[in-house]
Amino acid sequence: MTSQLGRSPICPSQSAANKFSNAFTRSAQLLLIAVLCLGLFFRFANLDQKVYWVDEVATAVRVSGFTLKEMTADVVDGPELSIAQLQKYQYPNAQRTTVDTVKSLITEDSQHP
Repeated sequence: MTSQLGRSPICPSQSAANKFSNAFTRSAQLLLIAVLCLGLFFRFANLDQKVYWVDEVATAVRVSGFTLKEMTADVVDGPELSIAQLQKYQYPNAQRTTVDTVKSLITEDSQHP
């Protein structure tokens, strides 16, 4: 037996299953959105106080135009440095150009340590 619209009648148990499925799907979507929002919040909260990881240090050193050998010689083997002196390895440097960055990529293995 079909309804007036040409569809077969819906069984009451199927209707309840569909409602449960839709409610579960909606709850799962809301949970996923909440988890993503929390993840974004915790990723960007206090971003200025987060510590660099090794691969981020290698990238920052190369972007600033230095090689890892130069940085190691200055930081590890030299005298104690201030924060301002260390920051020259974290940002593009006025003393170094794009050519220096390309040279550091050519002379050193460009893979992260």
